[in-house]
Amino acid sequence: MTRTKAILAVVLAVALLAGPATAQDPPTGSADERIAALEELVESQETLIGQQQTLVDEQEALLNAYRCMFKVDVEVVPGGCPDSALSEAEAADAVLLCAGWLAEREDTRQRLAVWTVIAFRLNSGAIAMDNPILQQAAPNLDEYHARVSAVIPNLNSERLAGLMGGMADDLQAMTDAYARQVPANEMAALIFTSIDQLDELDAAIGEICGRFGR
Repeated sequence: MTRTKAILAVVLAVALLAGPATAQDPPTGSADERIAALEELVESQETLIGQQQTLVDEQEALLNAYRCMFKVDVEVVPGGCPDSALSEAEAADAVLLCAGWLAEREDTRQRLAVWTVIAFRLNSGAIAMDNPILQQAAPNLDEYHARVSAVIPNLNSERLAGLMGGMADDLQAMTDAYARQVPANEMAALIFTSIDQLDELDAAIGEICGRFGR
């Protein structure tokens, strides 16, 4: 039995058990409407179960990472600990960054896709600097810059600190360029540079977090 069928069976069983107490209630809709409502309930339950399982998996992965890092109960880590040990500085940065990086990675990729489209359209002349799409996206630059800048002083590895610093500089350059309303192709070039920097930073964090056990 699939998970969907199992959940639906539970929902129907509860409805049947509750039947005598509610037998006098008037129907709330047609059979199709009631089935649709049940399917919607099943879908919401599946989503909740999926979210809970993701949380459990992430917590278990972090626990295994700490087991490997501190050499405690390593025999229970599925597949064993990674052979490539992190430096002390990298391990400290992994503790600082990995959970948040994993949680926000999909959202970051979606935002990155938006900026990539903006850059191509600016570069081709399809949109101008005063286009509403850019006006909506630009205010987020200050927020990104503040978040990246706040992390840098807490980093331990020179590699990540350098990449984060470069990312902060790129974001500041984009913010200044937008405020000055530079030519569209100049703004596009800054966006492409920032995207390349973010790709390199993402790869570096991904490598460290992967070796850390996330």
